[in-house]
Amino acid sequence: MLAAVAAQTPIVLLLTYFLLASGAHFRRKLVQLVGPSLSRKKDAVRILEEVDSQIQRYLLAMLAANALLAAATWLAFLALGLDQAGVWGIAAGVFHFVPYLGPALIALGAGVAALLQSGSLLYALTVAGVSLLVAGVIGFAFATWLQSRFASVNAAVLFIALLFFGWLWGVAGLLLGAPLVAIAKAVFDRIESLKPVGELLGR
Repeated sequence: MLAAVAAQTPIVLLLTYFLLASGAHFRRKLVQLVGPSLSRKKDAVRILEEVDSQIQRYLLAMLAANALLAAATWLAFLALGLDQAGVWGIAAGVFHFVPYLGPALIALGAGVAALLQSGSLLYALTVAGVSLLVAGVIGFAFATWLQSRFASVNAAVLFIALLFFGWLWGVAGLLLGAPLVAIAKAVFDRIESLKPVGELLGR
């Protein structure tokens, strides 16, 4: 799993860079492809603006959820007496950008650190368990709810989409699932024949 993530990360970063670098070019080409009709061009521009807004909301939701996760992890580890609780909190917030694998690595690392600190297996398991509990409540449940509110997407639909894209593309699918659903809803809401699908995806 770690090897797969390490192999995919440079590809994802390169793809992100090229998409951002050529975004304006794709925007112009897309507006040209919709045809000569001025109304269609306006609709295309509105869809692109809504997609841009949805991506910004998604990133803001991710940032807010991860910041809350970092603070909660720090306070939980501080209450448990784990050394360097603040560092572990920051690491938890950063690593949670990689869904599932990131929290698992934090739980494992914090558990090992707790074992080395105290020599107690029970204490180590408690620290690891609390780490997973915080990640589950804030990182998955709260983050999914927050993303659904920001994107006006049904939370159940978003959760199912994360499961599907995670199964389909692995870690990359977990990262891209939420923005893809938000983009799809923005497009469906602007196309008359697809509005019923947009309603189905909405809250």
